[in-house]
Amino acid sequence: MPQGIALGLLSTWLLAWSPASRGEPEAETEPPGVVLMAPDLPEVDDDERLIARVRSAAQEGEASLHVVRYDPEAFDPATLVELSRRRAGEHVAAAVLWLDLRGPGSYALYLFEVEGERVLGRRVPIEDGATAAAHEALANIATSVVAESIEGPVTGLTQLDPTTLEEAPDPEPEPAAEPEPETEPEPKTEPKPKPLELVDAPPPPAFPRLWLSLAYAGSSFSRDPLLSHGLALGAAWSPAPRAFVGLRYDLVLPLTLDDPQVRLSLRRHPISLEGGYRFGLARRWDLEVAGRLSVDPIRRITDDRSALAPTADAWRLFSSGALAVGVGVAPIRELRVGLRVGAEGLLSRADYVANDPESRLLLSPHPVRGFVELGLAFATLWRPKKN
Repeated sequence: MPQGIALGLLSTWLLAWSPASRGEPEAETEPPGVVLMAPDLPEVDDDERLIARVRSAAQEGEASLHVVRYDPEAFDPATLVELSRRRAGEHVAAAVLWLDLRGPGSYALYLFEVEGERVLGRRVPIEDGATAAAHEALANIATSVVAESIEGPVTGLTQLDPTTLEEAPDPEPEPAAEPEPETEPEPKTEPKPKPLELVDAPPPPAFPRLWLSLAYAGSSFSRDPLLSHGLALGAAWSPAPRAFVGLRYDLVLPLTLDDPQVRLSLRRHPISLEGGYRFGLARRWDLEVAGRLSVDPIRRITDDRSALAPTADAWRLFSSGALAVGVGVAPIRELRVGLRVGAEGLLSRADYVANDPESRLLLSPHPVRGFVELGLAFATLWRPKKN
């Protein structure tokens, strides 16, 4: 009897001190999370409108939506599962939704489910160039997918191959077993192994093999004349993405020296072998590091009105080496606008001296020159070929 009374008092005390009896709020469970991978399209606002539609659907379903931007030019189907698994872990999400607006014939939507690691998808065709209608259809599908991923299983999407993002082929059915005769049963045969499914490897990223360029080229030459101005014409080959090696020729304006006794002009014809590498930065910008070796045949033309003649030959060959850094931006894939600055050191040079009794110095080129270049580069011969 005393034991029963003690147990009753203990139960009453536990109920009185429970969180519900004290009116304490229970811990709120965090709403389910979805990561939205949206392309970064700085030239248009299609991505912003799609993000707004999907965010509105997530708010109505009381879901946590995390928007992550990605570069559509660097999109690789083979890495979708790995990147989705990483983003889902960062934001503790149940699914990762990708929007693919690359076109040109259709838009696409891909859904990575963390549980089971399935990849589902659907394509929206662009009929007769009606991109606005395709955007609207893609937005409706995306909002439905977000709502369904919160409430339950997602319907209306097709299971895709995670390496190619193409529709997964149905497995070939097993051949039906022949009925056994009633009189003499046939011995059991071992099941045939399933044939291996060969999947095409994803294509390598496209990059231009040939660059054609033109640029303003200005450099310091000597104390008088101080500056040299010209137009640089070049062609460069890319053996690998962002690397280049090529040739260039500079059309340089004549340099004129006005002296009381000698009037002469210098005609430069620099030819260069150059190469470098461009490091990718955010939003189509890049940082360039380059170098070149040059030979510069210079022709001296002396005016007939000169009282004295220079002692140097009519043709002199200069050689030099240069290092430069620069920045560039690609407003479109086929065009790059770049600015480059650097220093050039002469490997061989000659002074120009007046042929008078004192051998007076007329012109002495700088042994180290600074230069600046501003120009355009056009990308051609894409490999592999663009779609």
